[in-house]
Parts: sequence; structure tokens; C-alpha cells
Amino acid sequence: MVKDAVFLLLLFTCTFTDLKKRLIYNHVLLPALLLGFLLAGMEGGLQGLKQSGAGLALGFLLLALPYYSGGMGAGDVKMLATIGALQGPQFTFHTFLSSALIGGVWALIHLVRQKKLTLLTGKVASTDTLPYGAILALGALFTYIGGGWVTLK
Repeated sequence: MVKDAVFLLLLFTCTFTDLKKRLIYNHVLLPALLLGFLLAGMEGGLQGLKQSGAGLALGFLLLALPYYSGGMGAGDVKMLATIGALQGPQFTFHTFLSSALIGGVWALIHLVRQKKLTLLTGKVASTDTLPYGAILALGALFTYIGGGWVTLK
């Protein structure tokens, strides 16, 4: 129950700040990350801590390449890592896949609305970027509610 509340508060707060200011704050992520580990340890002991650590690592690794290639901000990477610490690796992977689908649709709609369906290479204005933290939150919410749009069986 507490983990769910922390998780949903994290999603709401990161979505709000990402849409409003295009920032995901460390002072929001760090307490959620620490609570993720604390709650995992209390609920599952050493195995819970391992799951939390695996989720953190997977969340970071899945978005590290897009970050290092300049395709997204560090807050997005840290947000998925924090989601991983709270929910574990399987949830994190489903969130990643759901977010990729949502992000692709969002990007297509954004490009059509901006009349920029064909982008030229070069610098991208901040108005041409997507608030990926909000997209991650949607992917995480879909995963939380019903396994996301993408399920692996």
C-alpha cells in the first residue's frame, strides 16, 4: 500500500514537473528511490533488495544509450531507474516497452501538428522534444493497471 502510494505520487509529480518545466527533479526521485529499497527490504528481505537493485539497474541501462546519444535527458533515465527500484525489473521492462509505443504515437502526433513530419538532421529545438517523463509515467500507469499494452508471455 505504501509502495503504491509512493509510486503513484512519483508518477504524478514527475509528469507535472516535466510538462510544466521540462524537468524531473532529483529531490523527487531520490526519496522515492530510497523508499523503494527500504520497502523492498522490509517486504522481501534480501531477495526484495535484489529485485529492487535489478529494477534500478535495468531502468538505467534501458535508457542509457538514448541519453548518451543526446536523445533524452538524465531525469528520464533516473525516473525509469527509480520506477525500477520501486517495482522491480519485470515491471520496469514492461514500462519501457509501453512507453516506447506511447512515445512513438506521441511523437508522430507532435510532428504532424507542428507540420514537421520530416525532420532534417541538426540541432533540435526544445519545443521539438517530447516530455519523456510524462510518457514514462503513462507507460508505467498502463503497466500498473493491467500489464501495460505490451505483455510478454
